[in-house]
Amino acid sequence: MTIGFLSSSTGWGGLEQNLLRHARWMREDGFVTVVFAVENTPLWRAAEDLDRVAIERHRRYFNHRDARYVAWQIGKADVDALWSRDPRDLSAGGRATALARVPFVFQQGMQLSGPKLMPWHATRYGRVTKWIAPLQWLKAQVETWTPVPPDRIEVIPLGIEDKWFEPPQQRMAARSACGLPFDKRLVGCIGRLDPLKGQDTLIRALVHLPTIWEAVIVGDNTVNDQRDMRAELQALAEERGVADRVHFRAAMADLRPAYDAVDVVAICSEAETIGMVTLEAMAAGCAVVGTKSGGTPELFLHGRVDGRALWGAGDEAGLAKSIELGPFRADRKALEAQFSERHVRQQWQSLLRSLPPRGQKP
Repeated sequence: MTIGFLSSSTGWGGLEQNLLRHARWMREDGFVTVVFAVENTPLWRAAEDLDRVAIERHRRYFNHRDARYVAWQIGKADVDALWSRDPRDLSAGGRATALARVPFVFQQGMQLSGPKLMPWHATRYGRVTKWIAPLQWLKAQVETWTPVPPDRIEVIPLGIEDKWFEPPQQRMAARSACGLPFDKRLVGCIGRLDPLKGQDTLIRALVHLPTIWEAVIVGDNTVNDQRDMRAELQALAEERGVADRVHFRAAMADLRPAYDAVDVVAICSEAETIGMVTLEAMAAGCAVVGTKSGGTPELFLHGRVDGRALWGAGDEAGLAKSIELGPFRADRKALEAQFSERHVRQQWQSLLRSLPPRGQKP
């Protein structure tokens, strides 16, 4: 069975990285995988070990010509089902699969911005053969806000690699590897630098914490965003008088030393749909605190994390209080049973093999 993975994105965030991760997993599980991506984008370059098909960055809507091209490439590559994650690919992917007469699987990566119940939504969402929500709250949202029939909606979590459940590195060794102080308590915020990720809230929270606490911010500016968030965050730290307590580190190919080096990981996003950083930190055995918005409360619930670890997005005093009340750690065995790579891959294998065959109306 050949699975096509479609993304017209030019960015390199969780949507794109998780699409590629699943493409590699499915190839390892015996499927033929083909990545449909825009040439010379981060995804295109990262997928050089897989079969690739070059596409143009199609329009979000009114994309008939682009959809016909993708449909032609689907036929040329003998693709049996198309898999996408990005909402901007929902229209073109749906049109292309309808023309090529193959199933369309949409793996939700973002929460909906509002109800999608206008007449044109019925056509767009009606082309989805299987809608995969990563959490129950997102499934409920899709059932309420879209015309996707409930029997087409399933929950399959985002899986995390087994390596995250391995024992942590000795903390001082990890701090040495990251160039961090040995004599401080460190709270880490990990991920791309973006206003919605809330790194500014962590910097402001330092004012409410004893000076023994310092912040570690790991990540780069958002790809293709002209805004220099690192410079803005550094300026904020200077303004609040905590510049000497904030350690900036560039994005790391292997984040495990960063997790092992800090005392607490703070998930500061305004509304993280389903945070890979949250899952990785809990699986790695880190103490965690997070905003009570988006998917973070459900992830904490699965990990049996104390509810006092949750605080309101943007509330720096609340963040400081949660840090001081902790440490709050997840039940790693409960987390592994729900989100382990092995468990998630088995669910995907079953779903893909249950799809209608090519040529049959989904």
